[in-house]
Amino acid sequence: MSGDGRMVMVRFGIRRLFLAMAFFAALGLACGFDRQEKKVYDDGELLTEDEEAGLQELLVETADRTEQDLIIVTIRDNGGKESGDFADDFYDRHGFGYEKKNGSGVLFLIDMDARTFYIRTAGTAIERYTDAEISDTLDALMPDMRAGDYAGACANYLQH
Repeated sequence: MSGDGRMVMVRFGIRRLFLAMAFFAALGLACGFDRQEKKVYDDGELLTEDEEAGLQELLVETADRTEQDLIIVTIRDNGGKESGDFADDFYDRHGFGYEKKNGSGVLFLIDMDARTFYIRTAGTAIERYTDAEISDTLDALMPDMRAGDYAGACANYLQH
């Protein structure tokens, strides 16, 4: 084989390697779920650093099992928005989703401004969790919320 023949083989091998790398990169992006992505947004400063870290780990483990991106957000100022609107905007703005950007997931919001908490579903989670199930979950969290045990409420949210 001449020197030109080897060069063609090397180019062909590099081209195939590049295509394979591009394919796997695209596959990773299509999945959407990033285990390293922040899942706890404690803007309301209701959780300790240890509680945030524990919840982050629990959110990722639960997301792997349920195939839903799971997010916790706490706020002290909702900017004059209804809790549901704030949760919708937050979810969309951050592009959460298990299988793709703005895909399937559940966001649990503790809104200290409105003195309420809210669960927002997206993608396949809309069909997966009925309004009655969401209502039952919120009812189950009420004792923790009334007691000011916000970390407990967040952990219990993941169990329902």
